Amino acid sequence: PDPQRILFIGRLEREKNLFALVEALAGLTVELWIVGDGHERQALETLARERQVNVHFLGIRPHAELPALLNGASAFILPSLWEGHPKTLLEAMSCGLPCIGSTIPAIRGVLTHGVNGWLCDPNASSIHQAIKEIMTQPILREQLGQQARAYAVDHLGLEGVVRLELDLYRQLLPHRQP
Repeated sequence: PDPQRILFIGRLEREKNLFALVEALAGLTVELWIVGDGHERQALETLARERQVNVHFLGIRPHAELPALLNGASAFILPSLWEGHPKTLLEAMSCGLPCIGSTIPAIRGVLTHGVNGWLCDPNASSIHQAIKEIMTQPILREQLGQQARAYAVDHLGLEGVVRLELDLYRQLLPHRQP
């Protein structure tokens, strides 16, 4: 992976908080690749030009291309203001990428700060600091990526999901007496 590339995958809408992300890149020597499209694309492109930050808008890409894009990045970021089920975050984790996410409940439910990811507040200053921490510490990046992958294997793989379902059935079904 390029040691200075961060990847975002998702809709280019207000709730994804991409304006704060673009603002956060000011003064950093990183490249942001944005995969996706939406109503805010033109305004985001304008902001990136005005702030003179290195952002590449890749548009919508076929799902089959996402693993190569994820593996070509050195970190993944999801600075959302709200999320339901952050599938792109889970995909990035399964690729072993260190992930930066905002401190909203859906992301905090998956990322543990400093363990399998890095959490930040959903504002430009906090996002800037998180990117700086991750991008300037290669050992931390590697450790977070390894722990993200381990989390994905343990909790998101077939065996982990089956184990969780079986545990749920055991809790819900009445115990039979012999």
